[in-house]
Amino acid sequence: MSGITFLDEATDKSVDFIDLVARMRTAQKTYFKNRTQSNLLEAKNYEAQVDVALRNTTLFRIHEEDRQPALIERKRDEGKRIT
Repeated sequence: MSGITFLDEATDKSVDFIDLVARMRTAQKTYFKNRTQSNLLEAKNYEAQVDVALRNTTLFRIHEEDRQPALIERKRDEGKRIT
């Protein structure tokens, strides 16, 4: 099974990230089941932690760098169209 192989070969950081995402999903499900403020805050807290972890990955930074020039070019082109 590829899932078991992945987990067997995962680094400690990968396992920590997978655990964090699992906790986030559980918190989100709990919020949507109960709709309490405390459940919402817990889910948002986990989501923020996942976002930080993603931003700290090399793959995410490369993806953002690749995407950013296109945004700059699009804004520049929009400025040219305005006369």
